Amino acid sequence: MSKILDGKACAADAKEHIKKWIERDLQKPPILAIFTVGDDDASKVYVRNKIKAAEEVGIIAKHYTITKEQYWQDEFLWDRIQDAIDEADGVILQKPVAWWFNEEAFLNYLPYWKDVDGLTTMNVGRLRTQPKDALIPCTPAGIMELLYENDCIQNRGNALVIGRSELVGRPIAEMLTADDWTVTIAHSKTPRDVLLDAFARADLVVSATGKRNLITEEDAEQYFKDNRHYPVADFAFKRDRVIVDVSINRDENGKLCGDFSEEFKDKYSAYYTPVPGGVGPMTVAMLMFNTYFAARERDYYERKEQKKKELTK
Repeated sequence: MSKILDGKACAADAKEHIKKWIERDLQKPPILAIFTVGDDDASKVYVRNKIKAAEEVGIIAKHYTITKEQYWQDEFLWDRIQDAIDEADGVILQKPVAWWFNEEAFLNYLPYWKDVDGLTTMNVGRLRTQPKDALIPCTPAGIMELLYENDCIQNRGNALVIGRSELVGRPIAEMLTADDWTVTIAHSKTPRDVLLDAFARADLVVSATGKRNLITEEDAEQYFKDNRHYPVADFAFKRDRVIVDVSINRDENGKLCGDFSEEFKDKYSAYYTPVPGGVGPMTVAMLMFNTYFAARERDYYERKEQKKKELTK
C-alpha cells in the first residue's frame, strides 16, 4: 500500500509558520495584489482560495479584475495597474490569461522583487544561477517542500518531469537538477515508447500535462509484454518510486482527477500525491511564503534607507 502525501496537512503547517514569521519580522501586514484577466470560472476558485489563505496568515490580498472593455478603452488602465503594483509587496497574474491581454507588457511593469510567481526574466535567470535569492514559482517550490517534509526521498536517482511550462515543468526540472537528480523532461511531443521507458526507469515522476489517464495500467502491462527482456520493463520494479501529480482534470462524471488514476499511482509508487489535496494546497502556501519573503526584503531596504536619511540630517 502506497503512502499518500497529504498536501493539505503540510500546507496548514507551513501557513502556521508563515503567520508567526509575519508577526515577528514585519512592521506591517504584507499586501498581495492578484490580477485576473477575463472571466474564467476556474480562476475565480483559485483566487478565492488565495484570498482565504492570505487572511489566515495575516496578508492583505487585493483582487483586481481586468475586462476586455477596460483593456481596449481605458487609457489610464496601465497607470492604475502601476499604482497597484507600487502599493503591493507581492504581485501575481492569475492564469489562465485571456488571449487579448499582453502578458509580456504586464511582466515588464512588474519589478522582479515583487514577482511572487517567479515569471519575470530576472527571476527565471536567478532560479538557475542564484536559487537562494530567487522568487521561485509556487508549484515547484510546493513540490520540493512536500517531498522534504514527508522524508520520502531515499536517493537522488532518475527524475522524470512530464510537462515543460514556465510555471511548473521547466522550473521543477531546474530545481531537481540543482538537487542532484538526473532529470529527463518529457512533453506532448515525446514519443509514446520513449515516455513509457522514462517512466519505468524513474525514481521520481512529476507530471503536469493536464491530460487525464496519461499512462494507464494497460499501458504498463503492454510495455512489460513488449520489453520483458529489459530488467526495468516492469513498472513495479521501482518499488520506492514517488509520483507527484500536479494537474487537475475532470473525469466523465465531473469528478476532479489528475494525470494518473489513484489506482495507477497506488500500484506503481511508494508515495504519491492525491488530486485534489496534494500539490494544490502547497502551491497556495508557497505563494504566501513568497509574499512574506518579498515583504521582508522590502521592509529591510526601507529601514536601511530610513537610517541613511537620519544619518545625513
